[in-house]
Parts: sequence; C-alpha cells; structure tokens
Amino acid sequence: MLRLLERTGLTEYLTDAVISGLPYFGTCAGMVLASCKADKLPFPSLSLMDIEVERNSYGRQKDSFQKFVSTPLSSDGKVKGVFIRAPRILRTGENIEILGYLDDEAVIVREKNVLAASFHPELTDDNSLHNYFFSEVAI
Repeated sequence: MLRLLERTGLTEYLTDAVISGLPYFGTCAGMVLASCKADKLPFPSLSLMDIEVERNSYGRQKDSFQKFVSTPLSSDGKVKGVFIRAPRILRTGENIEILGYLDDEAVIVREKNVLAASFHPELTDDNSLHNYFFSEVAI
C-alpha cells in the first residue's frame, strides 16, 4: 500500500488531508500505515498517529483467529475481533487514547481524527466501531 501511495503521488496528499482534519479509520494494515514506526516497510509509514507497531505480530495467515476485544464503544463492552496477520502495538504516545484491549494489549487506539484497530471489525456484524467513528471521530 505504501508503495502504491508513493507511485501514485498520493502519500503527501493523504498525509496532508489527515493532518488537516480528514477522519481516518485504519484497520489492520491501515493501522500500520497510520503508525509513526513499523518494522520491515518499503517506505516510511505515514506517521498519522504516535504509535509503533510490529507487523504480522499475532502470527501468519494460518494463525488467524477471532476473539472478543473489551471496549467501552460497544453496548455490551466487547466486540468480536477478527485477527488476520494483525499488527501488535508496541508503544503508544502520550496523546493516544486506548479504546480497546485484547487481554491486556491495546488493539483499538485513537489520536484526534485518527482511529485504528489491529483487527478487522468490518468482517463482523457488529457496527460499534464504525458507529463510534462516524459519531465521534468524523464530526
């Protein structure tokens, strides 16, 4: 994705738009793009939020899993997380709001107009994260 953004000249456009206030919701690889640091990338990440991530940290494709993530963003305090070669958050900056945990690890984070999740909420029937994004982040 970074390679494509660079080849099409969209890296600066996207970065400038998000810095100017365009809402951004990155899931899985979208979290990697938004991070300020990630391992083994062909180009620097977009540095849209102050997090460092490790790519594919929860395992390879065959290690994919589903597990509930605890979060106040859902009416019952949890959402189903679909983790497919998911990134792990190694460090969060002081302005990062942690909105969800898998066991004791942060997996949903927000900084201003940028929301990111280590997993794929779009692969479930639960719209809690998307509703939060549209009602609280994209306002």
